[in-house]
Amino acid sequence: MSDNELKIKELEARLAVLAQENDMLAEQAEAVTLLGIISEQAGGLDDSNAVISETLERIIILKNLALGAFGVVEKDGIRLLRTSPDFSSSGKDAGFLPLDADTLAALAGSPVLIPDSRAGNLFPGPGAEDGTMAIAVFPAGFRGMTDGVFIFAGPGRERDRLASMMPLLARVTGIIVSRLDNLALMDDLRKLNSELDRKVEERTRELADSEEKFRLFFENQPLYCYMVSPSGVILEANHAALGVLGLSRREVIGTPLASIYAPECLEQVERNLVQWNKTGVLRDVEMKIPASDGTLHTVILNADAVRDRNGKIIHSISVQQDITERVAAEEGRRLLATAVEHSAESVFITDAQNRIIYANQGFEALTGFTPGEVVGKTPRILKSGEHDKDFYTDIKKTIYGGRPWNGYMVIGKKDGKTAEIHAVINPMLDTKDRITHFVSVHRDMTLERREERRLQQNQRLEALGTLAGGIAHDLNNILTPIIGYTDLSMSFAPSQSKLRHNLEQVSSAAGRARDLVARILAAGRGREKACAPVGPASIIEEAAKLLRGALPATIEIRLEIDAPGAVIMSDPTEIHQVIMNLCTNAGLAMENGGVLTIGLSEVEIGRDLVEAHPGLSPGPGLRLMVRDTGCGIPKDILNRIFEPYFTTRPEGRGSGLGLAVIHGIVTSCGGAISVYSEPGRGAEFNLYFPAIKELAKEKTNKPEYVVGGNERILVVDDEPAITALVEEILGHHGYQVTTVNDPLRALELLARNPGGVDLLVSDMTMPGMTGDVLAVKAGKLRPDLPVILCTGFSERMNDKLAREMGIAAFLHKPVSSGELLRTVRRVLDALK
Repeated sequence: MSDNELKIKELEARLAVLAQENDMLAEQAEAVTLLGIISEQAGGLDDSNAVISETLERIIILKNLALGAFGVVEKDGIRLLRTSPDFSSSGKDAGFLPLDADTLAALAGSPVLIPDSRAGNLFPGPGAEDGTMAIAVFPAGFRGMTDGVFIFAGPGRERDRLASMMPLLARVTGIIVSRLDNLALMDDLRKLNSELDRKVEERTRELADSEEKFRLFFENQPLYCYMVSPSGVILEANHAALGVLGLSRREVIGTPLASIYAPECLEQVERNLVQWNKTGVLRDVEMKIPASDGTLHTVILNADAVRDRNGKIIHSISVQQDITERVAAEEGRRLLATAVEHSAESVFITDAQNRIIYANQGFEALTGFTPGEVVGKTPRILKSGEHDKDFYTDIKKTIYGGRPWNGYMVIGKKDGKTAEIHAVINPMLDTKDRITHFVSVHRDMTLERREERRLQQNQRLEALGTLAGGIAHDLNNILTPIIGYTDLSMSFAPSQSKLRHNLEQVSSAAGRARDLVARILAAGRGREKACAPVGPASIIEEAAKLLRGALPATIEIRLEIDAPGAVIMSDPTEIHQVIMNLCTNAGLAMENGGVLTIGLSEVEIGRDLVEAHPGLSPGPGLRLMVRDTGCGIPKDILNRIFEPYFTTRPEGRGSGLGLAVIHGIVTSCGGAISVYSEPGRGAEFNLYFPAIKELAKEKTNKPEYVVGGNERILVVDDEPAITALVEEILGHHGYQVTTVNDPLRALELLARNPGGVDLLVSDMTMPGMTGDVLAVKAGKLRPDLPVILCTGFSERMNDKLAREMGIAAFLHKPVSSGELLRTVRRVLDALK
């Protein structure tokens, strides 16, 4: 082949390449133009339906395709949602494109070209006579449409051209899907923005409402509320806080929080700020605030921090509860509880069912029961057996009726002993007047009641003494002439005569009567007696002999003398009287017979006996016991048997003075008496005396000779029988006697002739003028005149006072003739 031919061949080849390149460039230019047009068209539309419809139509026109559609993949085919205008509506289901399963599966990842498809009469237009078509399906998933697809189709003869457009159509559908996705995103964003706007508006309203509610809550809160900066500056304060401070809002805001507290709280404020800035929380801190009225208020502070989104503290809300009244009430309750707990009185509280729920220290001191031993129990544990059922019924009726009860009672203690108390029981009521508790206050009155009974007994003995004094004065005036005339008569009677014997018996009886009066006075008035050493054993034996003849034969007398040589200081006559009196009472208690035991034993008087009988002194002692098996003494009168005039015997069978006299005799000797008895089981009296070592040696009484005289004696007594007796006794022994029965008459005689009298003998108790006054006035008339005072009984005069007044002698009636004569002679001889 020639060179030209070769060159032509090369040129043709190059031209063919250039034609291909030109076709490619044209195709690329067309593609770029199509992409630009689709992109511009799709970008200019804001509605997804419009984007799909417009772009489908433009692609079909630009690429000269038969039809286009948009649908979603379903199980058996594609559900068509948008189609180009030339899409046929005929067929079995104009809105559905049936595809095989393989094709539908292929759509899951990439475009699919179906070159020969018989889809019914989908292409009624020109060129579709053979009923075949070429279908290109492109995935088109976007927001809200994950199974979407684009469909492009043409006659079956254009399958090759459609196949060549697959890359371009894929890029075009990608642009459309991107725009659809953007539109869907923009739609979601619009919806989201709309929702956000709605929520912001709603939240704004809520915040405004919440802020208003918070402001109202903050402002109207009865607690003291502050908004405080991290540095401790007050940013806001509510009405209650301003009110207690007495300041305006302007005066408070901007000031340090420390300025509202008392000075002693400043260090606590600093600690609070440190803790709050560290933790953001303060709990139950007690502070003091000076109020506008000058008082100091106590508050409990709680604070919580308010933080920003970064956790930084913006401010705090401090809430303070005023507990001033509660603190005062708690302090009052504390003081009350302390006072009750340490009260000397026994205080305990019971509930409405009368169960003990509280007992103080005084309760334990009184009863011996600790609070732990009685809580949950009822006050029955304090029953002593001294009160009957009616007594407690009356108490319950009173307190459960809502009224307080107070009175005396005897309670039992833990150690088995009893205590006399004054009790006050108050019911506690609630607001509906229902009983909730009982408060019982017990005051130990054991010693006071004992002293009260002792005082009452002493008062009764005092009354007895007053009565005995009056009786003694009269009895002594009666006994004086009896003893005097008897002595006088015996001086005339022969020594071995029956008359002398009878007069001696009268004198002896009168002497015993005189001693009895003296003992009654000693017991009733508590007068001291001149006691001597006495051996009670012999007195007991002598008394037993007399009792065997005096008591009924049904009563057996037993002697239990374990201390035959024991000695006490007393009057043997009084000890004899004590034994006889106690044994006589015992005999009366054993009307149907029994055993009377008289015992004598040595004892050691210890602390228990001294505490029970304060009159005793510790040391060696002697116990005289009288016990019977009679009817016993009722418990309710056991404490009264030593009272004067108290007796259980029928009227006319006892004066009630016997045991009172015994009590006086025993106590006057430094002793004490106790009694134990149970009804139906007899009684036992125990008399305790201090013991001494030995009996005094008996004195030998030498006979005294009475010497008379011839001096002038003035005798003054309101009893004529006594003046007559004295005149006869003194006159019989040679004295010159003048007698008067009126002290004023005696003064007249002395005034007329002061030197006519050598001795004045006067009674003490006389109407118009007492003997001591007469002695004083006589002394003014005749200073050297000696005076002898005589008395049956006198509260105003005794031996000591008589000596201090200068009285020469003081005689107690009844006075024997011998005693009178000896005293007169002694006084007259003292003047020589």
